[in-house]
Amino acid sequence: ALLRVNVLHPGANHELLHFYENFQRPALGWVYAENYMKSSPGLPHAFHMQAHLAMRLGRWKLTSDRSSRAIELQREYHRRENVKPREDWQYSHHLETLLTSLVHDGRFAEARAIKKECQDAGFQLREPFVRLHLAERDYAAAAAEIEQIALGGRRGKRAANTRGDKQTAAYYSAILHLKQNDTVRARPHLEVLQQAARESRNDRRLQNRLQEVQGMYLCLTGEGAAGLKLLAKVVERTKDDYSHHAWGNGAWYMEAWGVAALAINKLDVAEEAFHEALAHDPGSVRAALGMQIVCERQSRTEEIERFAALAQRCWSRADAGHLEMERAALRGEKVSRPTPPSKDVSRR
Repeated sequence: ALLRVNVLHPGANHELLHFYENFQRPALGWVYAENYMKSSPGLPHAFHMQAHLAMRLGRWKLTSDRSSRAIELQREYHRRENVKPREDWQYSHHLETLLTSLVHDGRFAEARAIKKECQDAGFQLREPFVRLHLAERDYAAAAAEIEQIALGGRRGKRAANTRGDKQTAAYYSAILHLKQNDTVRARPHLEVLQQAARESRNDRRLQNRLQEVQGMYLCLTGEGAAGLKLLAKVVERTKDDYSHHAWGNGAWYMEAWGVAALAINKLDVAEEAFHEALAHDPGSVRAALGMQIVCERQSRTEEIERFAALAQRCWSRADAGHLEMERAALRGEKVSRPTPPSKDVSRR
């Protein structure tokens, strides 16, 4: 009714955006996300809210910049009204959303600047921090954040006041070592997850994480068929899970399935996995690169060029050298991280 009076009514557009998000029809809510920004060009939350839909829809081209604009407006508000960041209850969520988007797009220097801003404000977003460092393949930094998860210091709380999360630390530790093909160091963390899963059989996220880690482990220890079967089960269980797809997670398990299959040269499985990943997240750079390598190994020349171009589009604004590093890693080559830029991007 309000939109019949004023198509740019901010409250009506905001509420309809949330309605279609919760109703699991994010595409139908997109017009309201656009109109909310038009209605309130000085409001941080208006530029943040589009990400609730964009990440589910795979519309990555603009969402990072819009989330960046939300943070710029929020900083201005803090300065103008003398508000401390920790007094702004939306700020942590807005920062985490931007961080997630930047990591997805390979914009790691900017993501590190946002991480520092989180830390300066006292927001310890441990899992997003770990995912940042795993994605950029800075394994020492990832290990340091995982240690903090084990000791304590989760989202929005001081480390000294928070109990450690051994289960989450075990999951990311296992992923960290498996990404480096170190099954010996991954094994104890896998055992922690197995024990936790026996004690919490109804914890779906834990069961998914266990099967992901166990599947990757089996593929690296000579039991590829069993490993890929486990990974396929996780994909089947989560591919229609709307809550799992929030915040760019849609292709997470599909990428793991494809990468594991590629590593043991099961190209038919890898192709299925990477196509699934691209269907659920059109911006999945690892799926595009994975398909490029599948086509290379099968001499599918025209498709090699097409998937290479897709990967370039996915990471068109990624930090220099990271696309090449990711492609080399998926080929099984030894890689070294590019030298990070010295330019300050904290207020870009």
